[in-house]
Amino acid sequence: MPLFLGKDAFDYFNEINIEVYESFFMPINVFYRNKQEFDRIYGEDTNILFENPIAVPAYIPDLTNWQNKALRFGLDETRDLTVYFSIGLLEKYNLVPPNLGDRIEIQHDLYEIRQSNILQYGTNLQLPLTYSCSLHKVRPENPPDGTSVSTPY
Repeated sequence: MPLFLGKDAFDYFNEINIEVYESFFMPINVFYRNKQEFDRIYGEDTNILFENPIAVPAYIPDLTNWQNKALRFGLDETRDLTVYFSIGLLEKYNLVPPNLGDRIEIQHDLYEIRQSNILQYGTNLQLPLTYSCSLHKVRPENPPDGTSVSTPY
């Protein structure tokens, strides 16, 4: 076994990894954020818009249970998740890894990407294999159609 693997050997193992990833990864909906004009004072988008959802293959190691969290104005349910993407699998389907600010839908709940990292560099080539995203649950800004917001007196 050679001490350093070449690009051909790495491509062979990467092809095997893609086959394994295709059998274990499931498609999730990713809402990519449209690039808008930035506000110069706060450095944020003036109007946050998202593209239509795209099904992207991803791996979620464990769906943790919901936990109650005390906030200033009451209780809220939170669930922190980490999602993993295969860079080789994304390249195969000509997809771009999601970035900070994009939204991901998992089990009909909307999450915002708060942190993203490149993981698992392969051998001495320093090529990334995995991309991970830390998610935070987002409450919808507008209630769904047909719901009443007023309180009966």
